Amino acid sequence: MSESGVPPSLLAQRDALLSKLCGASWPFGVLYRALNLAPSADLLDIGAGDGALGREFRRLGHTGQVVGLDPQPSSAAVQAGRTERLP
Repeated sequence: MSESGVPPSLLAQRDALLSKLCGASWPFGVLYRALNLAPSADLLDIGAGDGALGREFRRLGHTGQVVGLDPQPSSAAVQAGRTERLP
């Protein structure tokens, strides 16, 4: 169960549907373009899960530091921690 109380399988289904409907990788590619970030900006992804957001941003050409934080990380690329107690 995610912190939002929604099972990860439902979040994955939602993301797959949104990707299909918008014809782009959702939400990462759409989000990256909407943010209009400098390619070298440092990013903190809170609730990073397996670090997919950081991987996708890298794939899209982001060169800044990307740090993922999650209370229960599912990848070695993501640090364990909570927002209210940043490491």
